[in-house]
Amino acid sequence: MLRASAVPGWTASVALVVLAAPAAPAAPAAWSPAAVDVLAPWLPRLESPFVAERTAATAHLVRELRPAPATLQAWLADARPAVRELAAKTLATTPEPACGVALLAAAAAERDPRVSERLLEALVRHPEQLAPFAATAERSGDRAQLTRAAWLREAVALDALQAKLREGDVPGFYDGQWAALWPLDPRLPEQLLASAHDETLHFVLREVAVMALHETRRPELERDLARLLFPEDRELARLVEGWPARDPALPELWDELSLELSRYVRFALAKAGHTGAIRRMIERMEEYLATPSARRDIEWSGDRESGGGYWRAEFLRGVLFEVGYYYQQFDDYAAAEQRYREVLGRFPWSRACQNCHYNLACISAIQGKRRQALDHLKKAILRGFDDTHWLREDGDFASLRDDPEFLALVDLAAQGVVDDSGHDWSRLLRRFLPAGCESLFDLTPAQQKSVWAAARSELSLAERRQLVEEAPPEQRDFLEALVGAR
Repeated sequence: MLRASAVPGWTASVALVVLAAPAAPAAPAAWSPAAVDVLAPWLPRLESPFVAERTAATAHLVRELRPAPATLQAWLADARPAVRELAAKTLATTPEPACGVALLAAAAAERDPRVSERLLEALVRHPEQLAPFAATAERSGDRAQLTRAAWLREAVALDALQAKLREGDVPGFYDGQWAALWPLDPRLPEQLLASAHDETLHFVLREVAVMALHETRRPELERDLARLLFPEDRELARLVEGWPARDPALPELWDELSLELSRYVRFALAKAGHTGAIRRMIERMEEYLATPSARRDIEWSGDRESGGGYWRAEFLRGVLFEVGYYYQQFDDYAAAEQRYREVLGRFPWSRACQNCHYNLACISAIQGKRRQALDHLKKAILRGFDDTHWLREDGDFASLRDDPEFLALVDLAAQGVVDDSGHDWSRLLRRFLPAGCESLFDLTPAQQKSVWAAARSELSLAERRQLVEEAPPEQRDFLEALVGAR
């Protein structure tokens, strides 16, 4: 990501930096005839004053030519700005390590502002150039050089953070996922810390920066991140209040996002060996669960139609799960497992059970308990877990990555299979099922129609509508046809 304020005026300082760098490879004496023939008619479009036309021409040429490193190096040294810009855009979208030094030399010599910006964008995608760039700047002591090195460091760090995002979601914690970042520059941890505190950045990027910092194991990390932590009472109060039902005002939105960032700070500190912040939050949540009202409300036995009592109970069961999840962040697996099994044993139809089974699968896989891991994972999938992207990525399952049974479960999750027998909506049907049958969808079509005939005569219209609206999505059309709820 380019920061526009850092671009103007960079060329002179970069030129000084590159004087100490190895000489760029000489451009080939001649290009391939095909490259020359294809570029010539496209130059007017590459030099067009219209951004859309330049972008379309560039995309077409990059796609059609697939230029080799030697050709890209020649383009970087070409006298025509449009050709140099084409090379820069190509290297920005498809990095080529063999062109790194030539790219740095071209950036140093460039005087065209538009091409300069494109060359910097390409240089960010070649982070192996950061270390020599920064080292030369440090040796020179030139303020402008140091500013350019700082900009490049920031851009490389932000590019690495963006690369970790999955469809807008923050990735999970697992060791070694940032290993390629640390050799690039010894000051990258300082840059990540600055990004974590930078209120001009999106909160998701700040959260990922916090996650990356846990791998640095900095002794001072707890002090460095302290300002991002909510007080425990305030964090719990925000959790209890929940998200406003109406559209939140900007201060409420900022408060909510800051709370989420605080949560990631606790996790990162715990994984870096600083467990004070997360233990304080665990203690506060357990105190809350021990209050007389919470002990009473968590036992609510009604279903969703029971109104606020059901949702209050589900919230408290979720807090009990969270206590286990917080213990899991610093590998206290015994304490985490105790909370997960408490949820499963006391509230087997709670929505929190899906996450409990998934995390028990993670713990079992880490501990080498293959059978238990697979069993819990299957139960999580049957409860509704279907994030196959994360399932393939989750480092906790590294020991099972090539296991045929694990791969079969990934396929099962992709199908969106849900065991309806444990869901609240299906309780309305249980008394109509044959003895020994747990689910309507275990029956033959003829048996299903017989069950529906009996159920329809006794269930109210509201109950029949509930069956349709709360059933698994893949079953709703079928149920609508039988129930006649609409």
